Amino acid sequence: MRSTARTVGLGLIDEVIPEDPNPFVTIERLNASIMASYIELAQLSERKLRSRRQERIRGLRAFEITKD
Repeated sequence: MRSTARTVGLGLIDEVIPEDPNPFVTIERLNASIMASYIELAQLSERKLRSRRQERIRGLRAFEITKD
């Protein structure tokens, strides 16, 4: 989990969706997350989407792999 937290902090992923023992609950969480992202992004113009993507890529920091 520590590596996942680091990955979120670096901006490589947007969200960690917790698993549930019941796979149907996990699927519902995944679906809700995807739909929320889609609704948010669907409202943006193509120019804004490209700008956000470029900013995100430029904002990625180099990181060092260390043994824990």
